[in-house]
Amino acid sequence: MNKDYKIIENDLIPVMEDSKGKKLVNARQLHEFLEVGDKFATWIRRKIEQYGFIENVDYIPLSQKCEGNNSTRIDYILTMDTAKEMAMVQNNEKGKQARLYFIAVEKKHKQLVNCYKPKATSLGEVASVMKECRIVMKAQRTPPYKIAKQQKLIMEHFGIPVIKDFVQEPVFMQITMTIPIE
Repeated sequence: MNKDYKIIENDLIPVMEDSKGKKLVNARQLHEFLEVGDKFATWIRRKIEQYGFIENVDYIPLSQKCEGNNSTRIDYILTMDTAKEMAMVQNNEKGKQARLYFIAVEKKHKQLVNCYKPKATSLGEVASVMKECRIVMKAQRTPPYKIAKQQKLIMEHFGIPVIKDFVQEPVFMQITMTIPIE
């Protein structure tokens, strides 16, 4: 996988971002999440042909040499729009879930990008930007460690030195489920 891609969301399906801010999804991981019955290679080739996806516009093929048997494996990195379309045309509950997840990720990151719009020239202005982002993220019920990660990015963006272990991801996450009782 290209080291220029940074994982920005890792809930249902990892969502990456390239150096230009473009949101991307690994097709193999999407295929696995969607629980498609076909082999990955068959499924991806069929979808590309069936829906007319264009190489280097809608997806990027990445060849990797497999260890041991000297074969080549091709992974496909999809744009967020292509991933949403593939999820939607899967026409099942997992596809709907993936599409809604991608839409939520896009919405969240658009709001976070808006936090960066003010040009901070003083420490007080940086603090205001950080506070605004924290409010948005709390309203979205973002876990505290993810809020801290975003705060770290803001500080780094404005050239404020940050200690190496400023944010530590939790070893586990507590999940709360609501089960309807009939």
